[in-house]
Amino acid sequence: MDQLQILQPFSDWVSDVLVDIPDETVAYVFNIYEENDAYLVDITGTSTFDASSEDWTDDINWDSGNEMFIIPKENFEGEWEEIHDAIAEALEALIDADGELADALCDSDAVAVGFIDGELEIIWQEE
Repeated sequence: MDQLQILQPFSDWVSDVLVDIPDETVAYVFNIYEENDAYLVDITGTSTFDASSEDWTDDINWDSGNEMFIIPKENFEGEWEEIHDAIAEALEALIDADGELADALCDSDAVAVGFIDGELEIIWQEE
């Protein structure tokens, strides 16, 4: 499963869970988790953003709850870096597409992705 195979189901999932976002949400983090048999992704919204420090990720004011995007490891033969890249590329494709999802994500200061205990990659930042 590569970025192209992930894109449509990922887009559908983001569209389903990115609802009822508080007005105070200024950034989104797509968190990746590794389980024994799958990679999981959730979304958190934060009330602050500071490009110089990752502490802003602690100011969570919204999350996707139990609604996780699940990629079974049997469908993805790559290492953890490759799943990160596939999710990052899918996010970039969503943001580059004109539409409601891109508008919703870009109506923020930043969109980031990363493994829950790792470094974040800023995918999009307001100029």
